[in-house]
This record gives sequence, C-alpha cells and structure tokens, in this order.
Amino acid sequence: MTVFLITSLISLFLLLMISGWHNFYEQAIKFPATGMRDHRLLPVPGFLEFPHHLKKWLLAWTAPILCVFTSSYLYIFRNKTTLIIKTALLILLCMSFFLTFQAHSRLDMTHAVPSMLFSILLLATLSSSISEHELKVIKLIDVTLLTSLILITLFLCLDRIKTKNSYNCAVNLTENSCARAHPLQEEVVDYIWDNHSNSNYIFVGNTYHDKIFINDASLYFLLKKPIPVMWNEMHPGIVTTSEVQKEIIDQLNKKEVNIIVLSQMPTPQENNKSSMSSKIHILDRFIAKNFHVIAKNTRYSILKRTVD
Repeated sequence: MTVFLITSLISLFLLLMISGWHNFYEQAIKFPATGMRDHRLLPVPGFLEFPHHLKKWLLAWTAPILCVFTSSYLYIFRNKTTLIIKTALLILLCMSFFLTFQAHSRLDMTHAVPSMLFSILLLATLSSSISEHELKVIKLIDVTLLTSLILITLFLCLDRIKTKNSYNCAVNLTENSCARAHPLQEEVVDYIWDNHSNSNYIFVGNTYHDKIFINDASLYFLLKKPIPVMWNEMHPGIVTTSEVQKEIIDQLNKKEVNIIVLSQMPTPQENNKSSMSSKIHILDRFIAKNFHVIAKNTRYSILKRTVD
C-alpha cells in the first residue's frame, strides 16, 4: 500500500507539473464549478429518476455514491485505519469528488469518465486496505461495488468500443498507429512538416473565437509540437472572454509563434450560453492583422506571421 501511495502521488505530481497547476485548476476545477453550467450544461437526471434514464443516471450518480460510501467508511472506522491509508483514500476521494463537478455540469461520457476512473482507484485502494479477517461485510460490499463499477463502465462504453481498432492499435507498435487522423488533418500535418518543420510552436485555434463549441486539440498531438498557450482545450466562457484572449495573444508573442492553424469547427447549437456570441473579437482581430493564409483546405487554414 505504501508503494502504491508513493507511486500514485509521484505520478499525480508529475502530471500536474507537466500540464501546469494553474491549467489543471482552471479547466478541471474552477470552470466546471462556475462557468461550465452556463456554457456547457447538459441535463442531469435527478437521483430518484433511476428507472427512466439508466445510462445517464449511472454517469451522474455512480461516483458521488462511491464518495459517500468511502467517506462513511473513513468516519466509522477512523480508529482502525492507518494514517497512510487515510491519506491515500482522502486524495483519491477528493479527486473523484472535484471531477464530479464537470460530470454534473456536462453529462456525457467524456466528462464523467475521469471521476469514475478515480472511483475505481478509490474502491481498489479501500478493498486492499481491509483485512481479510476483519470487517468481512465491508470488504464484501467494497469488492461488490468495485466489480459493479467496472461492469458499469464497460456497459457505458460498450457502444464506443471498436474491437478491430483496439486490436490493430495493440499489435501495431509503429508511431501514431493508434491515432485516428482525418484525411484533412493529415494534409495539414504533411504541409507543416514539409514546409515549416523548424517552427518550435504551432497554435491551433478556431476560425472565430467569440463563439466556441469545440476545438481541434487532437491536431496538437498529430503535429508533435509543444502547445504555446495554456488553453489546449477551448471552452466557451473561458476563451471567449477578453482576459483570456489577451493572455493568448501575449503567449503567442512571447513564444514567437509564426505558424497557426485555424479550424472551421461546428457552431454550438445547444440550449445554453455556448450558442451566444460573447462579442469579443480581440484574438480574431489580432490574427487577421498579424497573420496571412499560406495554405488551406475545406476545414483548415494555415497562416504565417506577416513580417513588417
């Protein structure tokens, strides 16, 4: 257990150091707890609506129920639990709890999975910490919950699993063998690597930044270039604000970004504030003034900084 805790803490620390503490806080905690409900909200079924919306109910309430179960265990058996076990459980409990904010602000698989993954770790840690000769009922409940959670996760992901693609990814160890690149993305990647491979940074944005639904963050990984700004994922209510757009411009100038790619992404049509323009065009005007198009296809425009 000690080795597991130390390994988990080091992995979490390195992950946060590489991605950035501020970026993690802004995108995983602050935005889901504040602006996400206004700009990304998808309906969440009530706790008593279990029979009517099974999949959505499981996405919404599995992690919170497990957090309550673990909290109850920590309180009831606080005198029988060692400090290191308490520490491990509290860390995983907090991560699962905080990541639940984004699941309840936008209830879909992408935003619910992180809290459920930490719930699996939480239950696995709890199960391994309970003595085989003591608290047999609690251990039985915990193992049952852990097994159920794994089966629930498989049930929720069943329509997304593609056996053939997963098998090809597993047996084909060549670089990028697991990346699902669209032909239009491949055109952009090939052009940049053929003509601008010496560029240290590439910025990937949208055609317009006053109204955002999604952005093409996957292009960063296909280009294999460092991301020049903190907002690799662009969310309405964040990137559509004047403060963040000014910060993006400062980071583009500081990193001396000379090549940017603008993606023509779907416009938001959901019944929330993402479908409304923020009327902030600071970043768009900056790009139009300082960059010009050098190549394009039906989805992407590649722009180069204009030299005075």
